Amino acid sequence: SLYAVGLVSLLSLSFVPTTGGQTRERPEQGSDLPTVQPLSAVESIDFQIPPPLLVDAGIKCDASGDIYLVYSGAPQIVLSRPNGVVRLPIQRLSVDRKTAVQFPIPSLEDSADLIRYDFDVDSRDKTVYALVSTLARQDEKEERKRQPRYFIVKYKDDGTFDSFIRVGAMAGERVEPTRFLRFGDGSFLLTGIRIKAGQPGEFTALYDRGGNFVADVKLTDSNPEAPTRQALSASGNGDLASDSGQAHGDRKGRGRNGNANVAVGSALRNGLSLSAPDGNAYLLSGNVPPRLYVISPGGEVVRQFEVTTPAQGLRPVQMAVAGTDQLFFRFAHVLTGNPSDAKAAPDLITICDPASGRITAVYSLPPGEASRDIGACARSTNEFLFVGTSETNKLRVVRYTPRG
Repeated sequence: SLYAVGLVSLLSLSFVPTTGGQTRERPEQGSDLPTVQPLSAVESIDFQIPPPLLVDAGIKCDASGDIYLVYSGAPQIVLSRPNGVVRLPIQRLSVDRKTAVQFPIPSLEDSADLIRYDFDVDSRDKTVYALVSTLARQDEKEERKRQPRYFIVKYKDDGTFDSFIRVGAMAGERVEPTRFLRFGDGSFLLTGIRIKAGQPGEFTALYDRGGNFVADVKLTDSNPEAPTRQALSASGNGDLASDSGQAHGDRKGRGRNGNANVAVGSALRNGLSLSAPDGNAYLLSGNVPPRLYVISPGGEVVRQFEVTTPAQGLRPVQMAVAGTDQLFFRFAHVLTGNPSDAKAAPDLITICDPASGRITAVYSLPPGEASRDIGACARSTNEFLFVGTSETNKLRVVRYTPRG
């Protein structure tokens, strides 16, 4: 429902002070990691726009280091409006030009009450996409309850509307997608709620570039007995698929201790995700330890491995591309209320080779400095951009590099 969407977005907000089926097991925590290199602030770039006092979850980056986020400098006004957060525009911060471009929710023909659920960025050409929902306009005499309609909107580089596709339904089911990723070939991975015979359940599925349902997608964990070729099902029950796409048998998901097929929806919903320059979708699960899944446009998990956590008590809070073919993970301490939290390890950044899972660099952020800022983007494997607030109460981007 619209109310539920607003509630979910509210719970995910950050408030910022004005100041090929391959599986690799991770090494032991902290073992064989590179020496930690401290980062220093080397440049502050001030924008003449309001500061990010309220930030929605899901900051994105492109390969050049531009930052994409949904935020407001007036939290009280936004939160006082129904679904205020999910009506905010996406914004792209270009550090080189010191400019911000807005990507507002467009007006679509025969639609009303549009709200945004999610957005994605093609890191190669900077194209922005948004998953939006609306209630179709109905005749006043029609008594049938109005059902949501879902669209994926494509924007032009200047933030104006380009085109859209409508997300198609599954046979005999109604779908309510809430998250999505775009593959390099133009197809999509969507996850959300499916309703069949009045009964809700989760779904994650592959959709073609026209918005038509293709197949359900399932993940498996690291259990060695689990199948290495991941499940693609045209029948919606998580079956393993043959090369021709025909499903055989019934392999419904079970827990981690039972030759598990794990719903990809939980990885998208509770973890981190990005559309990678190699054309695949990267999903980092919210499990402990986190597991990275590399999913091809055909819906196959071509690679997966557990991501090494660089210190105890840290959890990944952001994932982005770094350079041309590396990944950047930001790890932060999760506060528990324990007095020992005050002595917790500082935030750390790791650079990971997604082809092998090997950590190639570890960086530490200055205590009490970058931790006040929100998400970052990596311009390379040793240059990071953090978004925060300047002394004059404007948006500021701070550039960090290793000392020396």
